[in-house]
Amino acid sequence: MQSELEKLRTELEEELEKDDGQADFWKPSKAGERVVGTLRAVKERTGKNGPEKLVELLDIVTGDPILFWLSRSVLRDKFLTLAPKRGDVVGVKFLGEKESKNGTKFFDYTVRVKRRSKTDQVYEDLNENVDIEDDPS
Repeated sequence: MQSELEKLRTELEEELEKDDGQADFWKPSKAGERVVGTLRAVKERTGKNGPEKLVELLDIVTGDPILFWLSRSVLRDKFLTLAPKRGDVVGVKFLGEKESKNGTKFFDYTVRVKRRSKTDQVYEDLNENVDIEDDPS
């Protein structure tokens, strides 16, 4: 029987085998489009509009990386309010373009977070000296 660390190693080796180094950027265009993944990192990068937050998820089915910018104010506010942590499962659904009561148009999103279990803390403890914000990738 494999130990938890052996299972983790096997899982990571399988992910590395599938990883071609090319992450997909999620840019929804139709209401109802969604992504679900395990949060790997939230990084601050300089985009075309100055500093912005870049979210990296790992698809919970395929393990493939999914990236998206928190450049839309509604998405950014909802995501940062929920404050997911590395290892939490995050779901984001694009609700389309909406209009506020005062007539301002905006892009709306639903964000949900499932917190990881306390037993997963052992993996974070093993990696406590890893700074995911400074990941050069």
